[in-house]
Amino acid sequence: MLLEGKSALVTGAGRGIGRAIALEFARAGADVVLAARSKDQLDEVAARIEELGRRALAVPTDLGDRDQVAALADKALAKFDVIDIAVSNAAISGPFAPMQQTSFEDWKSVQSVNVDGPLSLLLALAPAMIGKGSGSIIVIASIRGLRGVPLGGAYAASKAALISLTKSLACE
Repeated sequence: MLLEGKSALVTGAGRGIGRAIALEFARAGADVVLAARSKDQLDEVAARIEELGRRALAVPTDLGDRDQVAALADKALAKFDVIDIAVSNAAISGPFAPMQQTSFEDWKSVQSVNVDGPLSLLLALAPAMIGKGSGSIIVIASIRGLRGVPLGGAYAASKAALISLTKSLACE
């Protein structure tokens, strides 16, 4: 098993791409910390991971809430000491509206979940990775972060910021 003895953390793990990533990590031998807003979905994925013989920790988390993100990192590190692989996958799309009709509150909500949450989480997990001398950070962005789109400016801007942030972190 390629990831035997490794631990991974996946945000947005309750469904879709995040769920698939978490299950594949478990199939490859990793123990997995699961984060998403929906407890029921997380519990179902955790049960599937445990059926595969791996350990799972489900932590309901809203990435837009810095206290919840800090608690996620604390619980993950308390359970596994270090997270070998962190996958930032969770995101919200925000309003489908022209930018001039997008409220500042909606803008901030999208940026908070899609940029601030991943940054806070990765900064909390990085010291243990650096201390161990290894670790992988995978950030799921979007083609929309490479060019503007009508009726989705807040989302596109958040993904552009996430792409640039990831490149900056990699350089550091």
